[in-house]
Amino acid sequence: MRPFPRLSALLLLVCAASAQAAPRRNVLETLSAALASDRAYSAAERAQLMEAIKTRFADYGFEVVDGRRAAAIPVLLDVITEGSFDQAPPQRVADVAFAAYQAMARGAPAEEVQGIALYGYQKSIPGDTIAAWANGYRQLVNDHVPDAVAADLVNLAMTKNLSVSDFDTLKWALVSGVKEGYPAKDYAQFMFGRVAAGGAGPGEISAEAKAEFRRARAEGRRPRLPAYSGVFNAPPPPPPVYRAPLQARPAPAPAAPPAPSPGPAETL
Repeated sequence: MRPFPRLSALLLLVCAASAQAAPRRNVLETLSAALASDRAYSAAERAQLMEAIKTRFADYGFEVVDGRRAAAIPVLLDVITEGSFDQAPPQRVADVAFAAYQAMARGAPAEEVQGIALYGYQKSIPGDTIAAWANGYRQLVNDHVPDAVAADLVNLAMTKNLSVSDFDTLKWALVSGVKEGYPAKDYAQFMFGRVAAGGAGPGEISAEAKAEFRRARAEGRRPRLPAYSGVFNAPPPPPPVYRAPLQARPAPAPAAPPAPSPGPAETL
C-alpha cells in the first residue's frame, strides 16, 4: 500500500479550501489596509488621500487584486509614499498612482513605471501621459528594441516635454526602422539627435531617418548620424589601472659600530 498519492490529494484539497476561504480584497481595500499601518499619515490625511484615490480610480478601485494587479500594489504604495515626501496634494497623488496602476495593468515593467511616475511629481505631467510613456516602453521592448534605447526615448520625452502624439510618432518610427533591419541604436541616434537639435518635428525627422538609412544601404555606406549623447551610447568607464606590486626593499645593513675615540696622549 502506498499512502503518498492519497496524502498529496488530501493536501491539495486542503490548500484549495484555504484559498477559497481567504478573503479577496479589491484595490481600494488593499490600499486602505496598507495605509492604515503607515504612521506617517494622520487619520485625517489618510481619509483625504483615500477619498481622492477612490474618486480617481472609480470602478478600477473595485477590481480584485490578483495577477498583475497584485504586482502593481507595491509600486502604487511607493508612488503614494513619494507623494507624501514631496507634499503633493491628495488629488495629485491619486492621479499619479492611477497612471502607474494603468501602466502596470497593461504589462509595463514595474521599474520603468515607478521611475516615470516619480518623475511626474517633479513636473506637472498628466497621468495619461505617464501611462503612455510607460506603455510605450513596453511596446518598444516587445518589438525587439533594446531596453536602453527604449528607456532613452522615454528620457527624451521627459526632458523635451514631448506630447503623447510626438512620442508615439518617434516610437513607431523606431519600431519600423528595426523591422527593416537597421541597428536600433543607430536609428535612434539619428532621430533623437535631430530632436535634441531642434528645428524639425517628429514626423519630418522620422521621414528623414527612413530616407537616410535606405540611401546608405543602397550606397553601401554607414548612415550619417548626428552627435547625440544618449543613455544607450554613453562612453564606457575608463579601464582599470593595474599597478605592479611594490617590491620589498632589502633591509639596510646594520651600521658599523663607531670607532673608539683616541685616548689621552701618553707622555714620556
